[in-house]
Amino acid sequence: MLRFWARRRASVMDVDEFEDPLPKVAYDTTNARRLREMLAEQGLPTNGDKPILAARHARWITLYNANRDASLLQRKPLKQMKLELKKWEEMEEKKKKNRADASNLDPATYQRDNKATFARLVEAARPKPPERKEFADESADMGSTAENSASKDDGNIVMDED
Repeated sequence: MLRFWARRRASVMDVDEFEDPLPKVAYDTTNARRLREMLAEQGLPTNGDKPILAARHARWITLYNANRDASLLQRKPLKQMKLELKKWEEMEEKKKKNRADASNLDPATYQRDNKATFARLVEAARPKPPERKEFADESADMGSTAENSASKDDGNIVMDED
């Protein structure tokens, strides 16, 4: 019985932690100083330029409001959500770095380095002609009758007119 009340008390504390949903913000009209203030109110990092601040705040609003809407037993503490935000920022930084690396490639160098792969893909994409059996093999399989021989003149089927 004590466990139930301890869990119940923890649930009530979680409800108090997430009182009201955070409103969406028009980042185009908000300056960097105001974004830093909003992030500081939530206890989040305030470093970076305006696009980074806006992305961080937008992601935080999404995480916070989604967590607030979750059932009491599935809610995460603020500390865990802040760690998720930090991991998200690190992943975004890696993506940005990979995009920058990809944009610096010279097309001629890329083609030269991947010539063998391109050739293999082109060969795989070309249609293959159907394999034809030898005429002697077909007649042996079907039996050599005059009707079969006459109907397979040069690979075309000839219909007898009645």
